[in-house]
Amino acid sequence: METKKVLPIPAYIDVTDATKTEWVARVAGMAGEPFVGLFAFGANFAAAREALARTIYESLKSGSEGVGTQGIGAVRILATTRKTFSVEALTADE
Repeated sequence: METKKVLPIPAYIDVTDATKTEWVARVAGMAGEPFVGLFAFGANFAAAREALARTIYESLKSGSEGVGTQGIGAVRILATTRKTFSVEALTADE
């Protein structure tokens, strides 16, 4: 039985507007790395993450990144999390 490879993709996921009704997932990395510049939208964090995984897989299928699907069993989105700290909260003890 062939072991399939998991393709890890680092990504940033955040809201695109103040109403938090649309999220965007963007591939993180340096210019020239495979998949950098790809992005996808979703109604929430999970939907944007899944949409990005689908976008990556479609890119693999088309061969546009020169990788192909050979041996790939899964796409893993490694997303950063976020928490915004107001200056007031950070300086409350001063």
